[in-house]
Amino acid sequence: MKDLKFVAVKLHTIGHGVNPLTEDGDMVFATAFELGIPAMVHTGAGIPFSLPALCIPAANKYPKLKIVLAHAGGGIISAEAQVAASICNNLYLETSWCLGEDIRWMISTIGADRVMMGADLPSNVPVEFAKYGALDLEPAVYDKVMGTTAVEVFNLKW
Repeated sequence: MKDLKFVAVKLHTIGHGVNPLTEDGDMVFATAFELGIPAMVHTGAGIPFSLPALCIPAANKYPKLKIVLAHAGGGIISAEAQVAASICNNLYLETSWCLGEDIRWMISTIGADRVMMGADLPSNVPVEFAKYGALDLEPAVYDKVMGTTAVEVFNLKW
């Protein structure tokens, strides 16, 4: 981690074929906790392992661990991601593939300090920028969701 300057670990529920509730899933959360880095978990496409609610037990078990729900349900189950984050203060939402109005709702309910723009793919960056631009957010909120939140969650240096 230190040699390669990794800032987080990702549990890709589809790519790894891992249910976050299993012993293998817990190993990812426990390792991130021990290393003092966030864990990111793929949510959205790939149900049932990609259900955001499956991260609630880990969030409760490791309350100081920052867990980022990648894609925040991906538009398919964004409401579940928002509900999970509203229950657990250590769940953060990365919103690639989400609808603009769902993003606005996430920001208004759990706060800009727990929502972050993501793109998933390089070719999707302009689309995600356009979505956030269309939300007409207050400048301070826009700054948070477009970068400051991620900088804080991943402990990045400018």
